[in-house]
Amino acid sequence: MSNQIAGQLYRVFVLVRSESRRERGEVEYICVGASEDDVRDRFKWIADLSDWDGFEIRAVAKEPQRSVMLRMRSTKTPESQPDAVIERDGGSEAVYQNSLTTPIPGKKYRVSGVTTCFARSEGVARRKLAERILEGSDHVTIEAEEVSAGSGFAMPKDTSVFRRASFVRG
Repeated sequence: MSNQIAGQLYRVFVLVRSESRRERGEVEYICVGASEDDVRDRFKWIADLSDWDGFEIRAVAKEPQRSVMLRMRSTKTPESQPDAVIERDGGSEAVYQNSLTTPIPGKKYRVSGVTTCFARSEGVARRKLAERILEGSDHVTIEAEEVSAGSGFAMPKDTSVFRRASFVRG
């Protein structure tokens, strides 16, 4: 069983050279160590540089995160391709998901229009407001306020409007 090393991630920048092949190169490693000096001292024992005649450690930098992404590969899939295929007794079933976390283009607004008018009823007053908005009347005050859109994730429910439960012994 190998010994575990408690420490931090360090990025090591190394220059390598081969006189016989007339090559020079740059190599970047991620190592675990207790300090920069510890990584420098231990590097020649943990890295395999046997293909090269010599090497020089140019820099050692402490990584602030607990993990480092070394490589990422993504491919764009066509919309006609299903997200998953479920194998069933009667055959296979393609499943398409519509992600709720994808951002919707644009922003969400609450818009209200206010005017003062004489009318016989509430319906007539609404119609007059709509007509004045379409005409672009100066007697209409329109306010628009940006409302935060839903994130698509479950959020805690606001229960402050409900009365607190109480126990009654009988």
